[in-house]
Amino acid sequence: MTPTNPPADSTGVAVSALLPRDEMIAIIEGQPADSSYDELLRELIAARAVERGLADVDAGRTVSHEDAVARVRSWRK
Repeated sequence: MTPTNPPADSTGVAVSALLPRDEMIAIIEGQPADSSYDELLRELIAARAVERGLADVDAGRTVSHEDAVARVRSWRK
């Protein structure tokens, strides 16, 4: 059986079967009890960034390593 990707929203970000609130709760519950507010926010932001990045890959919105390096080098000028 081939795994399927979840549907994407209007921005191309994957929509899971869980509601965003439930996803956030699951991420927070996976953190140590003594996590700071900033640490929890950082984990939530990282999880969202990964979701968006995977949606970009699925949608073909990627660049080669060489192109990425060239772009970064152009910023230094």
